Amino acid sequence: MFKVGFTKRKTNTRRNELKRLVDGGLRIVFTVSMPHAYVTEQKTLKGLAGRWLGRRDRRGTEWFRLRRTETIDDISTRILRSARQVQFEARLKFSWAKKSKIRTFPAQPTS
Repeated sequence: MFKVGFTKRKTNTRRNELKRLVDGGLRIVFTVSMPHAYVTEQKTLKGLAGRWLGRRDRRGTEWFRLRRTETIDDISTRILRSARQVQFEARLKFSWAKKSKIRTFPAQPTS
């Protein structure tokens, strides 16, 4: 199972809130920090919701099953692709601040 979600809070704070929904461990594998992050999340979720296999889970609309042919890196790539598309669209609309960047963070240790 994996989750794609947006939060304004610290990532570790959000992880601790989500631990009650899962059996076993929960770890953060990929994090993106950027302007228009909510739009990026919505774009990614829309693409994932359209999949025939690996659709939503009982935990909610942001939880998905990893397909047998997918890896977590594939999901991370999909999120980053959405982020770059949102950045491109925001620049066209002049709503992307000049010095803003898409920042990514790799896996974080579990506790």
